[in-house]
Amino acid sequence: KFDVKTIKETECICRYFHREVIPERKEIRKFASEAGENFALVLKAKYACGDDNAKKAMDIYKDILEKGECLYIKDLAISGNDIKSLGVENGKEVGAMLKFALETVLDEPHMNEKHKLMEAVKNRLGMWKLRKACLGLWNPSTSSLTLRKLRVLQIIITNVL
Repeated sequence: KFDVKTIKETECICRYFHREVIPERKEIRKFASEAGENFALVLKAKYACGDDNAKKAMDIYKDILEKGECLYIKDLAISGNDIKSLGVENGKEVGAMLKFALETVLDEPHMNEKHKLMEAVKNRLGMWKLRKACLGLWNPSTSSLTLRKLRVLQIIITNVL
């Protein structure tokens, strides 16, 4: 019988061992974010089995950690409360917006500033509202939009965008 820590480490290594390591900063951030706290163990196991990219990736990963780059939702410059302050009440939607913010920061680390992320989230929320409004106005069974619905859609687009 093994302790919980050993089980989690082993699970992580097994889950990610066969994934290709691309030794590029952005790819390492994304891989590390997905693999979690045991990412270094995955790289060590891959290197021990002869994967030369794992050594390069480990150097990049160490630099990412030293510079304090965001890898997890908990490292974001915004929190769920910030998302709620934009009027999002549903927990799943808050989580989806935090995930979107993390993906944004993994792609572009300079975006991990509160005002930049809030603006990005506002834009994403606007697009969600627009999509929901469009889906609510469009009736695929009749394939028609009435003039009234078109006017409502125009108002929504004007206010959202």
